[in-house]
Amino acid sequence: FALKYAPRNEPVEIRTERVGDKLVFAVLDRGPGVPAGEESLIFTPFYRVPGARPDVGGAGLGLAIALGLATAQHGALTYAPRPGGGSIFSFEVPAADPPAIEQSA
Repeated sequence: FALKYAPRNEPVEIRTERVGDKLVFAVLDRGPGVPAGEESLIFTPFYRVPGARPDVGGAGLGLAIALGLATAQHGALTYAPRPGGGSIFSFEVPAADPPAIEQSA
């Protein structure tokens, strides 16, 4: 999603980290961000931010699908404005510890 809206030649960052009992995957861009008051609407199917380029492509389902996937896994999908301009989308899901591997003697 970020590549559609970020300025050309501007890198999109992807970060992952474990925060307590959650895995957090964050996508950070330097695009136009989300206009104030539109934040809760961006996860609605077929929604487009007013003034979005008509040639962006897609059907406006990506964030709605991602939210459904996060919710189905007891997680969350959130948006926050990025300091300095752009967006931060964070996909959180419960973390699991791998089972211990028993050593044979």
